[in-house]
Amino acid sequence: MKNLRRILDIAGDHSKHLYGSIILSALSAILMLFPYFSIYQLITLSSAGQVSVNVLKKYGALALGGIIFGIITYFVALWLSHMAGFRVEKNIRKYGINQLLKISLSFFDNEESGAIRKTIDDNASLTHSFVAHNIPDIVRSVVGPVIILGSIFMINWFYGVLIVAIVIVSLYLLKKMMGNTNDMTHYMDALDEMNSASTEFIRGIALVKLFAVPLTVFKKFRASITNYAQWALNYSFSARRAYVINQIVLELFPLLLVFTLSKRAMNADHFAGALFCLLVSSQVVLLLIKVMYIGENLTLAMQALDRVDNMFVKHQTTPPSESLSTIPADFANDRLSFENVTFSYDSKKTALENISFDISPQRMTVIVGASGSGKSTVARLIIGAYKNYTGRIFIGKTEIKNLTENQLMSHITYVSQNSRLFSRSILENLQIANPNASTQQIDQALKKACCEDLIAKLPKGLETLLGEDGIYLSGGEQQRLALCQAFLSASQIVILDEVTASIDTENESQMQLAISKLAAEKTLIVIDHKLKITKDAAQVLVFDQGKLVESGTHKELVSRNGKYREMIRMHEQTQQWKLGEGK
Repeated sequence: MKNLRRILDIAGDHSKHLYGSIILSALSAILMLFPYFSIYQLITLSSAGQVSVNVLKKYGALALGGIIFGIITYFVALWLSHMAGFRVEKNIRKYGINQLLKISLSFFDNEESGAIRKTIDDNASLTHSFVAHNIPDIVRSVVGPVIILGSIFMINWFYGVLIVAIVIVSLYLLKKMMGNTNDMTHYMDALDEMNSASTEFIRGIALVKLFAVPLTVFKKFRASITNYAQWALNYSFSARRAYVINQIVLELFPLLLVFTLSKRAMNADHFAGALFCLLVSSQVVLLLIKVMYIGENLTLAMQALDRVDNMFVKHQTTPPSESLSTIPADFANDRLSFENVTFSYDSKKTALENISFDISPQRMTVIVGASGSGKSTVARLIIGAYKNYTGRIFIGKTEIKNLTENQLMSHITYVSQNSRLFSRSILENLQIANPNASTQQIDQALKKACCEDLIAKLPKGLETLLGEDGIYLSGGEQQRLALCQAFLSASQIVILDEVTASIDTENESQMQLAISKLAAEKTLIVIDHKLKITKDAAQVLVFDQGKLVESGTHKELVSRNGKYREMIRMHEQTQQWKLGEGK
């Protein structure tokens, strides 16, 4: 009932459509029983020899009218339930999107995009199907048997007791047919995992063909199919005995009734009642079979909303108590400091261990290190993606744990190596960074970001549409426009997380120039592994296995003959590699 009440809440104003659907479904169930009432009356009158043409017409018209109006009423009920179902599906999707907008940024590090989309879309569709189709059927499956049983008790209490006994046994078996609840939960988890893995599998085919990427995604997809098949089998087996017994009970129902009737002496009235009971018993059987199939959808639908909620629960954050009004307007122009910061993504491995450093304002700091050394983790902590670290992180005198993500984002611009632009015009994409930017400010930002040549070659310049209805830009071109957004933004701190990792040489050279200009205006933190910009940095932080092992300028670090110098030496060697050498 809790989840049913929540479905009504989610339906909002359209809950009245659902109530209307329930009422009309009940009315439809009553109307569809008119033919059985007509048959009973005709059997009774026939036994007494009172059937005439007019009587046949009367009850024939009653039966036909019941069928016609019952069908019409049911279709209207379905129309209303579909109206409510579509609104429920829409609101669940909106709820999921709103949660994605509010959730901690750490959520996107731990959840695959395919899994997120599948969880929201599939459970929204599942709830829609339940509301649109199953709720009217549930009402009909309850109202019909209740009226039939009441009628049978009025005709003959013995037949009523017999049918009630069968119904009780069947309902008990239906409950057992729901199977093991834990198996159902594992089954749904395995289904979500398989759907997610299939999405990643499809996306990965092109990369495997182009770059011979290892078959990790393929193996994961195969493992998810095997896991899903096993849990589907487990769940089916947990319900198989009750299913078989229930089928036998329902099929034997009419036979038991006939056997009982054959042992009882009866007059014409008793015969008419017995024949009517035999006829309507088939309707009870059909409705119970329908309940059996609805039961599985009911279980899945009741879990659907919980599954959407549970996806977000562990990433919910408590809003900090400090308000924006208590923070100096220029606080982000001050020093950024890490004090003895330790952080782990999980209990197995420490991502950062006792890290301390200072970043001066309006200077460029470059963070270098091997993959997995903790470089990007530092960036994620600065933007507030994770707050479960020990130690303290300050911007000026303000500890970032006391800031909301909105407050941090208003003062920090984060550019990842996979920047994406919306399917809008380039101008609209740039205005996202600063909706009030003037034409002159945009032109200056384009110039500083070395994007003038890029805009000049487009058919409509800044008004050029991106995406399906326009053009597609390369990854490097999108990164250059993302840098332009950083110039336009009012943020005092800019973090560039390996923005040149996967772009061509031409775009990379343009971006190196833009980064140098950006460093002159803002506090710039560059996560880098190519070591091409470290010479221009005011400070280089060298990370290794989650520890800050060196810090200083390029010249200072090269003179120390430590980890940084080793990285420089290896980088210079790779620049001299040529195809065909080393045979």
